[in-house]
Amino acid sequence: MKSGIRILALDDASFKPKDKRVLVIGAVGKLGMVEGAISFNIQHDGNDATKRLISRLSSSRFSKQIKLITTQSMMLGGLNYIDLFEVKKALGIECIAVTRKKPDVQELLRAIDAAKPKGAEEKKEAIMHIYTKAKKFSDSGFYFLSTGPTKEEVHGLASYITSLLRLVHIFASAIGNGESTTRL
Repeated sequence: MKSGIRILALDDASFKPKDKRVLVIGAVGKLGMVEGAISFNIQHDGNDATKRLISRLSSSRFSKQIKLITTQSMMLGGLNYIDLFEVKKALGIECIAVTRKKPDVQELLRAIDAAKPKGAEEKKEAIMHIYTKAKKFSDSGFYFLSTGPTKEEVHGLASYITSLLRLVHIFASAIGNGESTTRL
């Protein structure tokens, strides 16, 4: 992957358990510069994050410029998930989910079982499909689930990807809490 590509980094704003909707914000960046932002709402613990992202980005002025979408985990808004491969298929853009902690898919499946959200079985199947199909690697103290780019291809971008995600995370936290509270 080229170092000068435009990246969209996404994270959800803080939310309370009773909230029905969760705000997702994204920053579009290139070569260390933030060039724009997008936002959209998803259902708390719902199944619409993938559809909402595709819809929002399809109608965005940035849609033709973005070459990589990166998320702080594939889960947004609690137990709502982004199907990285569906986004790639619909938009033709590679996707990478980034976490600080090594993903534990079994822990995630147990959380879904405990919460019993609508469509739990379909959600678990989709998450297992994504996790099984994705390329998995670590770099710079972070873990990556990728739709295509390899560790070698991402290595030169890893610090920029995590920095852009950190920035989005700070703003998402501030929007939800009045000030930023946690780190990526």
